Amino acid sequence: MATSSLLRVLGFSLVLLVAGAPHAQAGGPSPGTIVITERMLNPALSTFQSDLKSEARATLTKNPDSESWKVHFVAHLKKSPGSPDVNIVFYELGQAAKAASKSAEPREPVQAYPIKTKQTATILISEVNLKTEEGFKPGGKYQVLITRLINGKEEVYARTSLELK
Repeated sequence: MATSSLLRVLGFSLVLLVAGAPHAQAGGPSPGTIVITERMLNPALSTFQSDLKSEARATLTKNPDSESWKVHFVAHLKKSPGSPDVNIVFYELGQAAKAASKSAEPREPVQAYPIKTKQTATILISEVNLKTEEGFKPGGKYQVLITRLINGKEEVYARTSLELK
């Protein structure tokens, strides 16, 4: 299967990677945060930071035409991942709290999507489609993480929460 076909099958398309960009630009989000929006924003515009603030969403509504939730996001990483392979991972919020209190039991993600990036990237701009057949449900609340597995341990570079309507 061709790489571009595989990416479509996985339900996401990588839109833009910004390597070595400064984290806090004119009051932008702090390192380690993910901003979710309903539409793709253009980072080349001078209004990008203000657009990012005004377009930020904690709740997304399912697209009636595609029966999925389209999640556009801008992740300001705590640090460069040091690898071209990272993931956007979705955990149920209740499960994340349980896992923190019972560290012996590993938490299971609802879904994880691989993202290719530059090893030195500090900002990721991308999108992913979430579908009910992948385990997502209306009314579900999720912790969203940009992560990488290092020696079997999950390194978290950015996080946020999301509710699906």
